[in-house]
Amino acid sequence: LAGAGRGVRQGLEADPAVAQFVCKKNVDSLGYLENRAIKYRAYAQFSPRILELAKPYPKVSFLGYVEDVRRVYSEADLQVVGNTRATGLRTRIVESFLYGVPVLSTVEAAKGVSPISDGRNILLVADARGFARAIADVLQTPACLAAVAAAGHATYKANYSREVSARALSDLLQRYF
Repeated sequence: LAGAGRGVRQGLEADPAVAQFVCKKNVDSLGYLENRAIKYRAYAQFSPRILELAKPYPKVSFLGYVEDVRRVYSEADLQVVGNTRATGLRTRIVESFLYGVPVLSTVEAAKGVSPISDGRNILLVADARGFARAIADVLQTPACLAAVAAAGHATYKANYSREVSARALSDLLQRYF
């Protein structure tokens, strides 16, 4: 996630901060951090092995466990999801949609999130080169992030909100009980 929400709300500064949540099953995603002009912040609990593997990346900082992620999302310009394998529930993508933060993700990491469309409500790339190109493009034209963020938020409201989930659960309960 990035600093102060500048990309979406005020335009990226000369030295933007962008962070990535790094999970121990996807350590190789650190290789996507090729653009050394960007600062990356990561939050979660990290093993000593993750911290050791991140040493070649001086622009990566680790916040550790964050009690209230809303603050982290409010400071974000972009959620970077560089997983090389699909794991978990895609929480970072759906939470980013909720908080109106645009997402740059690998195609693999976005599997199961629906409906998504590259360039409309999410930015999707296939590999490390695509990741580097997408980050460079965002730095050149940060205004595109606002539209992606708004469409991602609309996707959340239409497909993942509490209201939508409650309605689906209610329908299932009525149908089967």
